[in-house]
Formats: sequence, structure tokens, C-alpha cells
Amino acid sequence: MYHRIDGKLVAVTVIDIVKRVFTSDYCIWDPDYAFLSLGVVSAIREFEYMKLLREKGYLPNLTHY
Repeated sequence: MYHRIDGKLVAVTVIDIVKRVFTSDYCIWDPDYAFLSLGVVSAIREFEYMKLLREKGYLPNLTHY
């Protein structure tokens, strides 16, 4: 996942999606934006993304995050 502010890349999150598990591997962010708690923002966006995928039926067997 890429996180941008006004077009500038400020964070990158790597996730793995396998048959039953959605795993957040790591998040790297620009230290100039540390005050925004981008790790927390990334985790929230991951939950939203996982929910969206489940609602659309793409991950019917997902049991763990």
C-alpha cells in the first residue's frame, strides 16, 4: 500500500494476503511525517481494505488479521 500526501509518497506498507490470513509485514515512513503516526494510519487503512475485500467476497475464508 502506498500512502501519499498531496502527491508526495510518505509511507509504504507491505502486506501479505494468503488463503486465510491477512498479514501486515512492515510499514516504512518518511521521518519528516512521524508526527502523523503513519503506522497507526496504515493499520487503520489495512483494516478498511480487509473489510472491503471481505464485503466484495474476495476473501470468504479469511479468519485472521
